[in-house]
Amino acid sequence: MDIIVYTCMSGDYDDISNYLNIDPCDKFVTHRMKAKLPKILPHKVLPEHDYSIWVDSNVTLKKTPEQLLEYFEYPDVGVFRHPVRKTINDEIDICNKWQLDNEKNLLYHMDKEGKLAWCGIIIRKNTHFVHAACEGWWAEICAGSSRDQISFPYTLGKLATYKGFLGDETQFFTYIDHKGRRNQ
Repeated sequence: MDIIVYTCMSGDYDDISNYLNIDPCDKFVTHRMKAKLPKILPHKVLPEHDYSIWVDSNVTLKKTPEQLLEYFEYPDVGVFRHPVRKTINDEIDICNKWQLDNEKNLLYHMDKEGKLAWCGIIIRKNTHFVHAACEGWWAEICAGSSRDQISFPYTLGKLATYKGFLGDETQFFTYIDHKGRRNQ
């Protein structure tokens, strides 16, 4: 089985020198969207594979990709539940409070259904069905908010296997706040 584990950094959101010994490239127009394209549409940017595992640039896996796939029972899509919030509206409220996106863009997603996920790790099986859901996710990000957790639940999230967060996650990964503030 071919498994690709990948991430993307752009601009000065994270210090790439902490992770890789390469120079970052500036292929896309805005820093905010540079990491979104490979995150949301892996089938457009990755070579042929059976599974891809997106890992946010501030997350370090503690287990092998095979162990992660086994934990999620080889899903079409696998994610951890959001550790704090449950609904899209809850996430919109926080994004508005912290001014993480334009209010009009956030309100585009108001009252939509689906389980909120933590999108720091996303497992995807490389199938046309998953590709189509990813394309739908990208379309929602383009139409509304660029905050991927808001549109994930009712697009790609419809195919997802959700696993517990609190307690389960510490065996799988270490999380560092962006710009190097460590959390676990």
